Amino acid sequence: MTRLARAHSARWLGAVVWPAAAAVGLCALLAAVASAQEPTERIKPIPLYEPAIEQQAPSAQRVAGEVALRGTERLAYRCESELGLRDVTLFGNGTVRLLRRQGDDEPELRLDELTPDELRAYLERLEAARRATELPTETTRGSTPVGSWVETCRVGLGLAGVAPLEYRFTVHEVPPLGVARMIEIADELARFTEPPIPPETLPASYAPRPGDVLRRADGSTARVVKRTDDGEGIELENLEQPTRVFYLLDDLPRIFVAVESRDPDLFGVD
Repeated sequence: MTRLARAHSARWLGAVVWPAAAAVGLCALLAAVASAQEPTERIKPIPLYEPAIEQQAPSAQRVAGEVALRGTERLAYRCESELGLRDVTLFGNGTVRLLRRQGDDEPELRLDELTPDELRAYLERLEAARRATELPTETTRGSTPVGSWVETCRVGLGLAGVAPLEYRFTVHEVPPLGVARMIEIADELARFTEPPIPPETLPASYAPRPGDVLRRADGSTARVVKRTDDGEGIELENLEQPTRVFYLLDDLPRIFVAVESRDPDLFGVD
């Protein structure tokens, strides 16, 4: 190849290879710059709403529902006269309220809380009582005594999903069967608010003496006759049946719950 041909060939290669190399180098440079500017962890786009706010909405609705249930009367039974007042109310959240007053005394308020299972069971019973209720008309009720001294009563039922029911009567009337069942339920609920009765037991320092009348838990009684010769037992006479029994002294607190009476005149003891 002549010198002139080699020169032309070199110029042609330079015109083709160098622009291509320059383009490759430029692309690599741009890629390096882009990778340097891109963070290792991409920033998440800001959502249009905060999920936490959406999760709080049911909680707020639940709280509002609970507040509403506190003021919803499922059952209300109230009897009142100038001699006193008795009001039993079951609220939608399971609260039982007993309000009563004697004469001009200050009203007494007692509260209790049903468990969810207890509340469900009572609501089912109230629904059954509602279905069994046929309220009489005014013409079939007849006349009853009236006056401030006559106790008048009201039963109100407000179950979810059904029309409310209300019935007013006096103590001289016999309420319908369904209403009577509602009154029975109200009386049961009122007992929930009563303070627990402490279990009866013989005093810890009790020493049996002849003539003491002791009462068992079932209500039966026995009179102490005397101690046994060894001093560790006691002889008693059952008052309901003509029989005598013997017990160890240590067993008396387990068998008897109270000292019914003593006869100091007969036995000369306090």
